[in-house]
Amino acid sequence: MGFEIPIRLRPRRVRKMNKVSITKAILIFFIALFFSTILACSNESRLIVQDHALWDIRGTSVKVWASVSVKDSTDGWVTGLKLNDFWLSEALLSPTGEILEEHVITFDEPNYQFNGPGFWERSVTAEKLDIVFVIDITGSMNDEMPGIWDELTELADRLLVNRVDFRIGFITYRPTISDHHIYGFYNVMYVDELYNFLNNHPGTIGENWEPTPAYDFLMLATHSQMDRSVLSHLEYRNDARRVIVVITDTIPQSVYGNWWYIDSTAANNSAAEIAFEGSGFEVFYSQPKTKDELEHINGNFDENINPRADCGFATLGARISWPFQQEDIHFGNSELSDSRYYFAWRSNILEPDDDPENHRVKVTIQVPDPDQSGSTLEQSFEYPPYLEETSLIINLTDEGGNSPPNDDLWAFIYYEMGDRSEEVYYQLKPENGQIVIEDIPAGKYHLLVPCGGGHDYRYEYLRYRLSDRINVPSDGLTLDLQVETEDREIELAKAYGLLKDLGEWGVSGKPFADFATVSKVWLSELNVQGISWDKMEATKRFYIALSGYVNVSGYAEIEAQRIVEDFIIILQKFREIVNKIREIENDVDDTWVWALVEASARGDLPAIAQIGALKVTVNEIKRYVEDDLVPDVIAKIIEHIPPGAYKSLLEILVNNLILGDWDDWPELLITITELAIDQAMNEIQDAITEDLLGNINASSEAGALVRDMLSEFMTGGFGNIQSFLDNLDTRLNSLIAQYGTKENLILAIDEVFNQLNGQIEASPLKDFLLPMVRLIMHSAVQKGEIDNDAVIAVLANHFTQQIILKPNFSDPVNIYLADALQKAKDFVPGSGDSGDRSISMHSDFVDLRIDIMRDIQTDSWNVLSEQSPIDNFTLILAYLVNMLEPAGDLFDGLCYEGYGMCCSVGEDIEELVALLDAVELMTTVLEMSLKTGDLTNFQQAVQPINSMVLVE
Repeated sequence: MGFEIPIRLRPRRVRKMNKVSITKAILIFFIALFFSTILACSNESRLIVQDHALWDIRGTSVKVWASVSVKDSTDGWVTGLKLNDFWLSEALLSPTGEILEEHVITFDEPNYQFNGPGFWERSVTAEKLDIVFVIDITGSMNDEMPGIWDELTELADRLLVNRVDFRIGFITYRPTISDHHIYGFYNVMYVDELYNFLNNHPGTIGENWEPTPAYDFLMLATHSQMDRSVLSHLEYRNDARRVIVVITDTIPQSVYGNWWYIDSTAANNSAAEIAFEGSGFEVFYSQPKTKDELEHINGNFDENINPRADCGFATLGARISWPFQQEDIHFGNSELSDSRYYFAWRSNILEPDDDPENHRVKVTIQVPDPDQSGSTLEQSFEYPPYLEETSLIINLTDEGGNSPPNDDLWAFIYYEMGDRSEEVYYQLKPENGQIVIEDIPAGKYHLLVPCGGGHDYRYEYLRYRLSDRINVPSDGLTLDLQVETEDREIELAKAYGLLKDLGEWGVSGKPFADFATVSKVWLSELNVQGISWDKMEATKRFYIALSGYVNVSGYAEIEAQRIVEDFIIILQKFREIVNKIREIENDVDDTWVWALVEASARGDLPAIAQIGALKVTVNEIKRYVEDDLVPDVIAKIIEHIPPGAYKSLLEILVNNLILGDWDDWPELLITITELAIDQAMNEIQDAITEDLLGNINASSEAGALVRDMLSEFMTGGFGNIQSFLDNLDTRLNSLIAQYGTKENLILAIDEVFNQLNGQIEASPLKDFLLPMVRLIMHSAVQKGEIDNDAVIAVLANHFTQQIILKPNFSDPVNIYLADALQKAKDFVPGSGDSGDRSISMHSDFVDLRIDIMRDIQTDSWNVLSEQSPIDNFTLILAYLVNMLEPAGDLFDGLCYEGYGMCCSVGEDIEELVALLDAVELMTTVLEMSLKTGDLTNFQQAVQPINSMVLVE
């Protein structure tokens, strides 16, 4: 609807009237006056001036703004009006009310109109939504991004149609931490700027380093980001619904990834979980669903090498459509709660030279009456054409209570109109922690200290933040304010996340749990005391060091598991070979006698000669296996393991597990005693506490049996167990009778062990003693043979942890971690200048990533990858095959000649030859050796971390 400026009508000629006419006229006049007054009052109440201010008056720069609401006769909000529906004028009034000058207000100078058109509508419901999109714009997103930007534009349309009180921001990122940008918050008074961004968005580029560090930018989005630019500044509202949406075609880069370049991440999934815990954010992720659809998987993640690198977003939020669909973001469709029109203009009325405080400026606003065509609603307000200037003193301290370094802090002051703001004071530098403004107009302002040192987030940057709304009265204001160290929440989350993973690390036991607990106490104390820049730098350096240890621990965990798996495969395969040869030997002993008898009876001299030769051949095969083959295998297993006293134990272990055979528990106890590792046994005995025993359900006879057996071990180790079992027959017979069968008693015993396992974390007690005691008890109840495969699995796992992982990785790394914590506590920066500190951190972090971590990734990836068959070691097996095949042919020949007792032996030899043909067995030996060597080299590789990162 348009509006025409009303014109003054020419007065009509007045005719003479009699008394009656005069009386009637007077009556009509008063009636008309009454109704016109009511109508005028009604019209005035439907055009409401909500707020107004003269906020700048420097020479010819006179800036004014006002906000109004328009309602219809039913008290409903009138929305959708345009600038040309309104007419505004301003007039300078003298102290006596005389109009000195008058102007129609125009809106054609954006620089004086909050850098915009000078007119905005803010009509919103009570629903407040602050939403940030974290968007991967690397090259692989090129095909999807046009559609995604279209969806985001449609979302903006829907937010406006539904009148949501929104703020929308964007963090776009590429492969590195430094390559990101923040856009927003855009709101209902920055609509033009929002669509300009959506129509001129950044393009996709960059594929050199993948995956992308999405965790860092997700965490960055969890806290307000201060920037001097209004549209690079995210500041959440406490009463708004807060939503973060990440859009990416790949997995997030994490500390477990194998790419360590100069600007890679130090975050993990645990850090992101901690950052979001209790934050009140809703998180959604738009990402391909299957591994086949995800980009950058090959070469960066392999479930057999670095499974923790497949960390994803599932623990952080809810999956939504891929590619992004705007309808997945739900919001309401409620009634309007407020509607205002904002005007900002450059006034043509300057401050009068004389007596300005007694002059007034009257602003008149008119708009067509929405209910009566041709009628108008009118309102006006007045203000004095001058601003009273006063002083503002701001005393700033950091979280340590000290004055921030002068060169590392700038303050900015903004004037706000609704949801728009304009910078009025910029780059205010404190002197000795104090900012003084002598001539600030009294009024309301937004004080912002967005950064210090570097503006953008980077690992090596130290930043400040302060955001405060202030009201400067006419008599001046002095403020004592503390600038916070920015990024403290996400930097602490990274440290806590890495400590969480370290604390839970361990194939058997949690060797770093105590370190993690002590470190968390230190970080918590820092957070309570206040984190100055010195402490923040120490925190950053600490978690960067931790990132190296966590990465290596991830590989060590997999290597230790795979060593156990390889070890068990090797042992079981060779046991199978040895047992098969023993079986053939026993068969040959019987077959040789009967075949020789039958051949003699037949007078079959060639057969007699062949049978004699076979006896010699089989004996030679048995000798070769036990005297040559098994020692060669043992040598191959341990040749890559560093020297140590346990090497002899390992040889005993392999000999026992390959050549040994346990018919019952006494023989097994002898083996276990021979292989016992004193330190581990002491640890296990210490872990069996009265509290643990008290948790066993002793009301059942099976529970009492298990409790008594563990009590014996607690006081005397396996020696006590043997004496305990020697006297167990009478008790077991009674228990079998009570439970009905041996099988029922075993089920009851297993239930007790299962309950115990549920109460205990990974440890030698859980992984070694309990399963071994369970096997012994099974044997004692059944009075039968031990499950040899189960014994091998338990002993191989226990021995690997105790003789390879613990002394060569977890123990030395624990010492390094304790040293890292102490160095972080004692850290003193080499310079107070933020630039020097950033350069130093960047250099140290690069050295860690390139000089240490890059080689570790390459070596670990290669070691954990599938290995080629090893021909040289396969020759050992080939020699045995060459001995077996002729013997098998001879047995088959005798079988064909009618010596039936030779048939089964021939078949056994054929089976053994097939077993020995499995070249992968020797490859497994090599793989185990390589992984063992790499695992034991880790602790040497990470040893320089602390001196590189935590010492200036």
